[in-house]
Amino acid sequence: MTSDQFRQALATLGLSQVGAAPYLGVDARTIRRWAKDTPIPQAVVMLLTLYLSNPDLMDVARGAHR
Repeated sequence: MTSDQFRQALATLGLSQVGAAPYLGVDARTIRRWAKDTPIPQAVVMLLTLYLSNPDLMDVARGAHR
């Protein structure tokens, strides 16, 4: 996944970079790095792919980090 694809995935999910951090288990600084040019870990790519294919998982994740 490229940085452009990463940013597009967040936009599709309706997440800002700061808002995405808890769903991906990292801090906002890490999200900003991935959105620029730092390689995105395969586990994060897989998680985003799951969220994109089944947005209801976002509700499960939201409940887990409240």
